[in-house]
Amino acid sequence: IEKPRVDVILATGIPEERCRKVNLGYMNPADIKVEDYIGKEDQGILYVEKAGEMLYRLKNNPF
Repeated sequence: IEKPRVDVILATGIPEERCRKVNLGYMNPADIKVEDYIGKEDQGILYVEKAGEMLYRLKNNPF
């Protein structure tokens, strides 16, 4: 059994069910305090500013 090395959690308007369907975590963006995540790389938390700025649409929808 393979186990992922990282957990990817999206703070997004994409429905939680859809995120979970493709093995991604979900957080409601309205509940996030950005300052709780900045500068915590030594704790295994990476904050990427504007990480979701560029999204891609798949040619063949897997859903």
